[in-house]
Amino acid sequence: MSAQVVFFEYRHSLLTDETNSLFL
Repeated sequence: MSAQVVFFEYRHSLLTDETNSLFL
């Protein structure tokens, strides 16, 4: 697993809607 995946999962776990708007 890459660091980006872990970071994304971590962020997604905390803020689902927020990350969706920011990353997407």
